[in-house]
Amino acid sequence: MDNKLIGNENNIVFYEDENNNIKIEVKLQDEDVWLNVNAIASLFNVQRPAITKHINNIYNDEELEKNSRGC
Repeated sequence: MDNKLIGNENNIVFYEDENNNIKIEVKLQDEDVWLNVNAIASLFNVQRPAITKHINNIYNDEELEKNSRGC
């Protein structure tokens, strides 16, 4: 398998496989995963605005407070 490393950030590895598909590997710790908006968009194969919209809906519906760390 010939994978091209794209980036590596604190237990999150981005790489491109032999078919030019971008892959993400995430190492879990205490069942929490923290990704930035771009990484989430890549993970779900959508554009960044789709993720931003969902995050804003979570805040607007008061499912989570903006200053909350989810803990």
